[in-house]
Amino acid sequence: MREVEYFAALCAGRRRVVSFVPRRHIYGYLWTILLPAEMRVECWEYARLREGDLVVGHPGSWRKLGPLPRDVWAVNSGGPAGEEEVARLRLEGLVRWFDVYGSTETAGIGMREEPEGAYELFPWWADYLGGVEAPDRVEWITPRRLVLRGRIDEAVQVGGMNVWPRRVEEVLRECEGVERVEVKLGEDGWLEALWVGEAEERRLREWAEVKLGRAERPVRYEQGGKFIIRREGGYRRRPGESL
Repeated sequence: MREVEYFAALCAGRRRVVSFVPRRHIYGYLWTILLPAEMRVECWEYARLREGDLVVGHPGSWRKLGPLPRDVWAVNSGGPAGEEEVARLRLEGLVRWFDVYGSTETAGIGMREEPEGAYELFPWWADYLGGVEAPDRVEWITPRRLVLRGRIDEAVQVGGMNVWPRRVEEVLRECEGVERVEVKLGEDGWLEALWVGEAEERRLREWAEVKLGRAERPVRYEQGGKFIIRREGGYRRRPGESL
């Protein structure tokens, strides 16, 4: 595949690939099986990092890392990583950062090395993607540079997987004692849930454990007594409160 060959050349000289993504995901398959084979290096999963490693992860992976050995590079995909997280990794020794944008349907579309920058199309794509529809709403800065403006299908990436917060809300609302619930993506790349009702957090977590996949389960819950119900059915936090 062109994407594998491109990154094998770009990352030539890396001594190992260290993966923090599941192999069953298409991104994991590309980066933990095809890429190491093309580079002729070993791939280790969740290993202690060494000098010269290429680390493969998703937005939820990076908070686990640090401090880093010398000369470590990193590749992120499955959603943008937080600017503060990338800045922390660089302070701890990260040398190069690649943020890859794409989807299961399109494969890799583009890449950037700054978390706040625009994505540059990979060389094999025509200007403006040659008429192919991106999986997100995009703003074109130039014919070959784009900025993401939100998913068309309202999915979010959690642990490298597509998750639909509205579906998670529907499942949590079925739990006894839940009147209303709002689910959103937290700054760390995992879901958080705000709910109104008599249900206890323990009960909600047990319900989610049975009814939802791992990536769909919120990692934080907070009861909605601290929230004001908006007319459209969501919640906003009172001034001075934080999750």
